[in-house]
Amino acid sequence: MALTVEEIYSEHRQGVYKFLYSFCRDTFLAEDLTQDVFLKVFQSISKFDGRCKLSTWIYQIAKNKNTYFDYARKNKYQISLEAAQCFFIADITEETIEAHENMILLQQKIAQLESVKAEILQLRAVVGLSYGEIADIYEKTEVWARVNFYRAKQALLERMHENEN
Repeated sequence: MALTVEEIYSEHRQGVYKFLYSFCRDTFLAEDLTQDVFLKVFQSISKFDGRCKLSTWIYQIAKNKNTYFDYARKNKYQISLEAAQCFFIADITEETIEAHENMILLQQKIAQLESVKAEILQLRAVVGLSYGEIADIYEKTEVWARVNFYRAKQALLERMHENEN
């Protein structure tokens, strides 16, 4: 049974959005980038040959399109409007500010990683894909996905520790 365009979009939009939002932290930008990915999906749906799951193919497009990294390179990494608005809320506590600053720092450090490492971290930690699904997206083995997720976490920890020194 073939899925309709609406079914494909409604089933996979949230995951693609989370993946892209995890990089940009801007709801409007993530929504625009998600639309770009699905435009590409629907333009090339005839090329989907079924050798992998449809979701894997869609994430391959999101990854290959590398929409956020293209945007970030062109516009340099900046704190999103949503992140900046957090500081204008009336009942901010010191803990809220510190937690938000830590989240911004974490996102900046992830953005400094090689794009593959950043993508693997986001696909596993934010979107919740299995190692097998990540392996399928990159057309690698599950062991490759596990090893590279571990290496990405280590690289991120090193960058975070650099900030402490």
